Amino acid sequence: MGDIYRTCKQLVRLSLFLSILLIFSITLNIFQTVTLVKMSDRFLEETGNRLEKLENTINEFMTKFDVLFVETTAYAPYDSRGLCNDGDVKTSTGVYPSSYTVAVDPKIFPYGTRFLIPGHGLKIAQDTGAAMRKRTLEVSRGTNQYYLVDLAVKTNQEAIKHGRKVLPTIVLRDKGGKDYEYSTTSK
Repeated sequence: MGDIYRTCKQLVRLSLFLSILLIFSITLNIFQTVTLVKMSDRFLEETGNRLEKLENTINEFMTKFDVLFVETTAYAPYDSRGLCNDGDVKTSTGVYPSSYTVAVDPKIFPYGTRFLIPGHGLKIAQDTGAAMRKRTLEVSRGTNQYYLVDLAVKTNQEAIKHGRKVLPTIVLRDKGGKDYEYSTTSK
């Protein structure tokens, strides 16, 4: 009987030990789960903060810039072989064209408007031409959907190589935050 008693006592101790081990394991799992939940909450909070900052950055960007699709062409004011060289190389604003110069319809994009054109960098509206004004008329009549921006390049060959390209263009607003109106009405 003593052996059965000792065996039962050992089974009870073993059972108690396994129960404590099980409780410890469950407690550890609960602790890990709570820790994971806290980490998830922290992660979600940090992600939410990052998304809010991103949204603010995008909103700030949108108050300073407009993204428009424009049709770009090119002209070579210094190349005597080109169609755009009439002997007077000054732009309609009275400056000499540079690699930053673009011709536009100033009723749509006032002189001084800055553009970021993919593959061409920063450009400034400093010139105009009949083609730009004609395009504005076409847009207003619905026969064309893109305003024209004409890039000043060095040679007639570069102008021909450029051809016509519709590009997403960032239009920078002036320093005062003025919204340029891309309208076709006379001002």
